[in-house]
Amino acid sequence: MNNLIFTYMKNNFFNSPDISTNKQLIECIDNLHEQFLKASNNYFTSKILSKYFCLWKGVFNTYKYDDVSDSFYRYLAGDPTMNDSYETYPYHFYFNGFGSIYANFDIEYIKTIKHKLPTIKYSDIKPILDLNSVPDNISDFTDCCLNAGSLIVVQLCGSDKCYKIIDGNHRLYFIEKKHLENFKVSIISFESLEEKMFINKFNYAVYLFFNELNTFPNCNNIFKLYKQYLHCKYLLSSKDLI
Repeated sequence: MNNLIFTYMKNNFFNSPDISTNKQLIECIDNLHEQFLKASNNYFTSKILSKYFCLWKGVFNTYKYDDVSDSFYRYLAGDPTMNDSYETYPYHFYFNGFGSIYANFDIEYIKTIKHKLPTIKYSDIKPILDLNSVPDNISDFTDCCLNAGSLIVVQLCGSDKCYKIIDGNHRLYFIEKKHLENFKVSIISFESLEEKMFINKFNYAVYLFFNELNTFPNCNNIFKLYKQYLHCKYLLSSKDLI
């Protein structure tokens, strides 16, 4: 009976529109590969592109979108020792010609390591923040939510607005309203990302994938393209993804 309950709850969570699947990622990679091939102008760049995207297809064929960590497993299974809610953050990416892809952060885990993260003043990071829209339910909150502590932001490579809030959107509303320029912001740099910060290895790979594409060189520069391929291979190996 417990297994049946878990299966139902697990399927319910992973049927969310904010969850990306293996099939979607493979289709997205194939779509991107085709676009890059059309833009390349010689046999050698085409070969490198094929090797590059094969790396990512191998990752997304290996790690399943509905795998879960031990704590998340217990929550989905209805473990009475767990809280009633489990906070995640679906980081949204839009791929031109394909659509939306999400990388889901495990906010419950990140909160347990929040005290270890470096901090900066809100005024210092505001110019490079990719601001989220005001939450729909902001009227249900007061400035007491500021007592929850610092905002948490994560770095996105290759973007002018290179940080995004993954925990604290309600706090941000009151920070702006009260002009709290010295409010603390906890920072997760790209280099400090770890698998446990995501709901599973698949979502970790999704975030790395988008960051890699965000710094992709001109696909007709064979030397930079090959360097990108080697960098990607090293990154995936160092993150224990291949």
